[in-house]
Amino acid sequence: MTRDFRKQLKEGYNVTYGYVYSLLKREGFARLPRRGKQEKKKLELPKIKAPDSCQFDFIMTFLAYNLYRLFALELERYNNLTAERIYEKFITNNGNIQITKGTIQVELKKKRDLPQLLEMMKSFSDLKYPWLKGYKIEFHPSSTS
Repeated sequence: MTRDFRKQLKEGYNVTYGYVYSLLKREGFARLPRRGKQEKKKLELPKIKAPDSCQFDFIMTFLAYNLYRLFALELERYNNLTAERIYEKFITNNGNIQITKGTIQVELKKKRDLPQLLEMMKSFSDLKYPWLKGYKIEFHPSSTS
């Protein structure tokens, strides 16, 4: 590597592709040979058929919609809201997560509808989740808004 190239890198200059190519050529590096057609065919990834991917998208949309509906049915006043409104009112919220021994504490920032959400989540506070190493999840209001 030449001194001027090192200097440019240290000082934060933009180095062009052409400059790097000429430097490597001057230092004796050769271009890599191109791959043959047979070799390229071996590297091609299988393609997903459109009907399968469309079906997956439909299933995920259907699943998400029904999960939001079940969530809304648990909240008395909000069972007539659309999935988008449920997402905006309850799901999009900032907060902090603290993991202690055996417990994951979620502190949600204050929102108008937070008390009802916290009341609903109390029914899940005694559950231990095997995919979370048997930890419990507790929801609390944050002291900040």
